Amino acid sequence: MTGRILIVDNGATSRIMLKARIAEARYPIATATTAREALAHALHDPPMLVIAAMALPDLDGLSLCRRLHAQPGRALLPVLLMEGTDDAALRLAALEAGASDVLSASSDGAELLARMRAALRRAAAEQDLSRPEDSALPLGLDEDATPFRPSVRIALIAAARDTPGQKAPPPETVPGWRGAFARQLRGDCLLRLGPAEALALASGRQCPEAFVLSPDLSARAEGLRLVAELRARAGARESVLCVSDNGDPENRRSAASALDLGADDLLPAATAADSAEAAVRLHRLIERRHRLQRRRAELAEGLRLATIDPLTGLHNRRYAMPQIARMAEVARQTGSTLAVMALDLDRFKQINDRWGHATGDAVLATVAQRLRDTIRPGDLLARTGGEEFLIALPDSGLTEARALAEQVLRATRVPITGLPGAVPELTVTVSVGLAITPQDPGPDRETRPMAPEVLLDRADRALMRSKTSGRDQIRVFDRSAA
Repeated sequence: MTGRILIVDNGATSRIMLKARIAEARYPIATATTAREALAHALHDPPMLVIAAMALPDLDGLSLCRRLHAQPGRALLPVLLMEGTDDAALRLAALEAGASDVLSASSDGAELLARMRAALRRAAAEQDLSRPEDSALPLGLDEDATPFRPSVRIALIAAARDTPGQKAPPPETVPGWRGAFARQLRGDCLLRLGPAEALALASGRQCPEAFVLSPDLSARAEGLRLVAELRARAGARESVLCVSDNGDPENRRSAASALDLGADDLLPAATAADSAEAAVRLHRLIERRHRLQRRRAELAEGLRLATIDPLTGLHNRRYAMPQIARMAEVARQTGSTLAVMALDLDRFKQINDRWGHATGDAVLATVAQRLRDTIRPGDLLARTGGEEFLIALPDSGLTEARALAEQVLRATRVPITGLPGAVPELTVTVSVGLAITPQDPGPDRETRPMAPEVLLDRADRALMRSKTSGRDQIRVFDRSAA
């Protein structure tokens, strides 16, 4: 996106006032007077955020919002709608149409900027985890059209000054929230907490998924401090955090500051007219939280699968190479040694040719499990090719490495049973090539970490000597024989 703020309003006075309000933010500004003009602008010169009047000559703000989000790649575009009547039903309709936020006529410049920054942060967080639509299905990362949202715990807090051990405030201290959310967010668990209780939960594993604060003007600094403290707690960093203005103009100015301290949204007072809007805002944020968590989990699983061999469950070469480089650097810094074994199953092609690839795969999986059972904690085991494996042994000298290699040979020789089809038990062997980082203080001692490619090349050369010498044996890299 270009970094521009697009203001859409056919009133010259209101456009000028909006530009003046956000001038201190130093964003480049573009303007449009009609929805058609705004759609063309967004298509050819996409803005980072749109602020649009609810009433436009050709379309209303709700229709504009829907059409903007229907443009390719604009689904996450933040759209702030301005309505001048303080109509709760209209604000609710705007949120349901996809508006990031709705500002009323009573919103001042500070609130506008705070809501802009909050909308931009939310959009940036989603953009960071978004992916091209055409890449989701092949990777197996596509989401269900109607993902299930589990029940969440919502903590309702009166942010007044408290003391350690103070009991939770009485119901009237959290004006109307419990009843409002009980009606609108059915199935979710509502907790009534004091600030000390909320901070204690936010520091542990039982942190609520959402917090709703009702600041007390008699302790204004305490309420804002609680917002900052909750957001700083490890358990609450991904929790939804909302602040209620309680309908008080002075409290509204204070609550706007909470957005810059980490709050996700400002909720209107829990009156009968506004409770539905508050519930919609909170519900959207909770759904967004679950959506981001799913995407993080999907990306983490994708990264894991990219470094795992699907047949054996071992790490692959892509993962092993940087890990060996890290181990070599640690060895250099600590004055220890690093040993690497290259392993190759002997005459594996004959197994595939005679018994089929299903049997060959079963043999590979069995050998991989035996290798996994043989290595020590902290060792690296990877499948680097068809029938090729690699074991890296940090802080291991030649004696320890050779002893482990002998265990590998013995474990591999055990006959393999239970193979698919009518295949009898098979006995396979493995050849091993062993290389080790320099450990003697001779004149050619290396002062930089050995490149993993060099160490693996040495192990491969030793492996070739093992193969040509009769297989089912260990050979150690010898510089003089290389």
